[in-house]
Amino acid sequence: NKNIPVITLKAKRRKKMSYYAELTEIISQQQQGKEGTAVFYVGEQLKDMAKRSEVTAELLLADLKNPDMDITAAEKQLKAYADKNHGKNKCFCISPDVAEKIFREFYGLPQDEETAEKSKPKHEEQIIDLGDFL
Repeated sequence: NKNIPVITLKAKRRKKMSYYAELTEIISQQQQGKEGTAVFYVGEQLKDMAKRSEVTAELLLADLKNPDMDITAAEKQLKAYADKNHGKNKCFCISPDVAEKIFREFYGLPQDEETAEKSKPKHEEQIIDLGDFL
């Protein structure tokens, strides 16, 4: 089986890092001149999401190259959510979990393991058979 390519863990890490490195470069370019704004922090949260999942990093990389899907467009999704759910106030707060959900819907990203764990109920329902006490 000499024809079967062997992908080492090192090679996988390099591939993951290349997606992430390119993604952070694109986000940094889109953040220029917007430090301290909502758009800047959208980019920071997208970088955090990409760190946790190679699939997320790869999908975000493809989407962020499209001007209609850049971090400014993602920020507009947050603003639309806030306007709909919090009125048209000049100030609003969206938790990181809600923001991540909005970004995942906007970019069509699957849940990663960490996000899936958060959405699971903390305690499983247990059925108690009263006959066990007799």
